[in-house]
Amino acid sequence: MNSYGKFITTIFLTTLGVFGYSQINGVLWIPEGSTTNVIENVIQVTPPAGFVYVGLTSNGRVSSATGQVSVSCDCTSASGGCKPYIASGPGGASTSGCNFENGCTNCTGSTTANNRSLSFEKGGFINTKVGVNLLKQYAELPSFFGEMLDFQSVNSSLSSFFSNVYKGVAPPEAIKISNSEYQAPDGYVFVAVNIMGRGALIILSEETAKSMNISNSSKKYSCSCTQGSCSVTSNGAFGYKIYSCEGNCSGTCSLNSPSSSTRQYQY
Repeated sequence: MNSYGKFITTIFLTTLGVFGYSQINGVLWIPEGSTTNVIENVIQVTPPAGFVYVGLTSNGRVSSATGQVSVSCDCTSASGGCKPYIASGPGGASTSGCNFENGCTNCTGSTTANNRSLSFEKGGFINTKVGVNLLKQYAELPSFFGEMLDFQSVNSSLSSFFSNVYKGVAPPEAIKISNSEYQAPDGYVFVAVNIMGRGALIILSEETAKSMNISNSSKKYSCSCTQGSCSVTSNGAFGYKIYSCEGNCSGTCSLNSPSSSTRQYQY
């Protein structure tokens, strides 16, 4: 069971060209064009064709589900209530979660699919129609999460993408300055990438980024949280690294380049 609060966890890569929501502590990003229905303490979400929910199940395995996904809200304290909400999000999308009500001090929720036969600890929707590509301009996307790498379609798309971008030669890894900041090695930069509709960072040489007309690159990126913790992280795939943020952040988790400002959203 995940704890829900009033804050939506967000990730911003404003200078690098990605801006979006991740599902941490139970907040669910809802793709544009989804059908939603609220019945008492449950939000039912049916995404558009091509979207799949991928996540870590309660038995510790990564699984996927098509069709309807439900978020149930429950107050586990002695009194009060826990009500679901749906709020507007970036790029025409929405977010959903659970809010404290009438004195509830512990609002918890669960995400289920396949008529509640699958229970997820965390996860999110991915767009199988998109593939993987570099982001050369500003875009609004939800954030990448590590469990995506256990989904076959993501792996296949990443394999082709890395082969085309790196030509078999991996760049040096980022330099970890602290738990909240990474720096690209000399001669390299961070660039934004769209992984099946979700945003992350990879490292390219400055020369390659310039030849690809990528202007929204950065030498550093950092992670910060307004309530809880949020740290820089990397995930390995096919010998290459994907960079993002992760942590137990119940406030706003922001991924920033030095010249971008951290913005906070509360619903």
